[in-house]
Amino acid sequence: MRSALALFVCLLLLAPMTRPASAEDAPGEAKPAAADIEQARLEAHVGWLAAPERKGRGCWPEREASAAYIAQAFAEAGLVPLPGRDSMFHDQGGVKAPALRNVVAWLPGPEGSEHVILSAHYDHLGEKVTEIVDGETSIRTSMTFAGADDNASGVGALLEIARCLGARHKAAPTSFRRGLVFVAFDLEEQQLLGSKHYVAEPPLPLERLAAFVTMDMLGRSVADLAPGHLFVMGTESSAALAAHVAAAGVPEGGRLSRIGIDFQPGYSDYEPFRDAQIPYVFLTSGACEDYHQTGDVAPRIQFDQLLARTRWARDLTMRIVQGETRPTWRDEVAPSVEELEDLRALIRTIEKGMADVPGLPPMAVMVVGNYGAFLDKVLADGAVTAEERNNARLGALNLFRIAQQLAAQMAGGR
Repeated sequence: MRSALALFVCLLLLAPMTRPASAEDAPGEAKPAAADIEQARLEAHVGWLAAPERKGRGCWPEREASAAYIAQAFAEAGLVPLPGRDSMFHDQGGVKAPALRNVVAWLPGPEGSEHVILSAHYDHLGEKVTEIVDGETSIRTSMTFAGADDNASGVGALLEIARCLGARHKAAPTSFRRGLVFVAFDLEEQQLLGSKHYVAEPPLPLERLAAFVTMDMLGRSVADLAPGHLFVMGTESSAALAAHVAAAGVPEGGRLSRIGIDFQPGYSDYEPFRDAQIPYVFLTSGACEDYHQTGDVAPRIQFDQLLARTRWARDLTMRIVQGETRPTWRDEVAPSVEELEDLRALIRTIEKGMADVPGLPPMAVMVVGNYGAFLDKVLADGAVTAEERNNARLGALNLFRIAQQLAAQMAGGR
């Protein structure tokens, strides 16, 4: 049932915003790659990773097969293991099998250069098996969480960008000012263990890491109500990254929205890098209606949008790789009128849509209306203080909490 939950998530998870860019770094020019992203290949990658045989990429044999598939695609794209290693598999030890397996490869830059990471996680929730025993009768059922959007879509994008830029690197290696490391993280769904392991035991020095980009869910849209939107989070960590995003334009036929990471309570593999104060960008189309449910399957992926977003992510990545100066970390987010104006516009859209939602509790309408009135008051004088921005952030997080409670109530009533 698509109703209040979907409307709320549109607001709270991904509110469009604009942040002024700094002149810290002139955006690099993204030249056409030697090969282009192909939709048919994206479909093949997502289809393979989300196939029933992968069983949701939760258990080791299926994760092992997925890691091998990714490593083979990296090799075919012309990527190589990192210096001093003869394998793309970066394991953490286990008793019978590795506790986790990150897949890491790269396109080298000039000797001694910095590097950029482009990543996506390949694991998902796997299968849930339930067995009910009644006397001598046993009934065993299983549910498979295929994870097509979360995150076979991001891995498909990663592999296609690797193929495209691998061809470019082969044709013109000097066009890479920095090295480009591709990482398929394991165990994101288990408290970010793969990315935490990478940061704890970095195979390349973190002090040489100029920026981190990760892609998590690119194939649908937030609550399946915002088709065409690609959301960019984390550019508040660096003025240079904000400038690169601004220069990259928008995905073909789509829309681009930037949001401070602090306006939503979710997480992904950017967290360990953010905590290490590495400038980062988090790309997502948002949590779809089937997020962490069995309905997240390949036929529901909007591949035309995944194609446009993958091309945009490729071009952004090359802008960062080619940037003349290294992005630098900044702690504080500058409040902006544009950010809250965009948020207020989204609230108006949601307020209009709520009139068509059956069974919506009056409390939900009141809370959204009060939040909109608060934003109106803040914007009345044409300026936003740090305190006002923080209050707006807390309000959005509170709406998310209410949406979760509402979703639980509605699920219980089905």
